[in-house]
Amino acid sequence: MKKVVALLFTAVLCFTVLSKCSEAAPTEIGLKDLIIMRYRVPASGLTPLQRAAETRRRMVRAIDGAPLRSSSVTMSMRSGMPVIVANGVVLATVTPADARANATTQMDVARVWLRNFQMRLPGYQAWARYNR
Repeated sequence: MKKVVALLFTAVLCFTVLSKCSEAAPTEIGLKDLIIMRYRVPASGLTPLQRAAETRRRMVRAIDGAPLRSSSVTMSMRSGMPVIVANGVVLATVTPADARANATTQMDVARVWLRNFQMRLPGYQAWARYNR
């Protein structure tokens, strides 16, 4: 019974996150009225659309379980590239191509994405739980 309830909860959470994300363009990650990030270039063999879909799946994993606070969303380095991490789940990797597409540095792109994730994910988690 616990497994069924957990599976149902995960499915509802996934649907809720994906439906809210779908308010943005397919290559954008957005929650409510803010675009958190936008993939403009391919990376690691994934198209911008595939990268966005993967980030959405990772968001579901990050908010499913442990409480999510702004301090739970951090930036670190992996393989020499900045990554955005929430509750131990890597949400996004900022590649050199992302930096070129945004006419800035990888760290600057990462800082913007980090700030946007920190502002939106914890509030969204609370909203999703309230509206189950």
